[in-house]
Amino acid sequence: MGFKTMFGNDSSTDFKYREAVTTYKFISDLMIVMAKYNKKVDVLKTNTGDLFGYDILLNCDNNMKHIQLKTTTKTSSWEIRNSLLKDPYGEVIIIYLQFKSEEEWNFQYRILDKQKIPDINLLPDTGKTKITQTMLEPYREIDHLAYYLFFKNE
Repeated sequence: MGFKTMFGNDSSTDFKYREAVTTYKFISDLMIVMAKYNKKVDVLKTNTGDLFGYDILLNCDNNMKHIQLKTTTKTSSWEIRNSLLKDPYGEVIIIYLQFKSEEEWNFQYRILDKQKIPDINLLPDTGKTKITQTMLEPYREIDHLAYYLFFKNE
């Protein structure tokens, strides 16, 4: 068994394990990229699931991000909590798993472009909104994602 067999199916019965593995790989890759800039990232992983709308909190030089991660091979839409969509520090990142072989995989990232959500400020605080691939930015590597999260407003 390899990565593709274990993680390549969106309806996998082990989706929680896949989510944990991909979350830790994302965190590790992000921390390595940020080290290139001599920056440290503090990470807090929530244990409450989707209760607050985000999976992890990232902090770099007092720049806090509330991150909702979604992992997929082919899903085209996701339900996201309105509270996160309205949160100025909230970000939704879709991790696309790409398999070159059974033992070799690659991550590509797409970030939600909140400007593509109609009347985002008028959404109720509770409830969820469906986002689709058309609301996402193009595929990015981890280096660009680090820039987007922590350097774009400098």
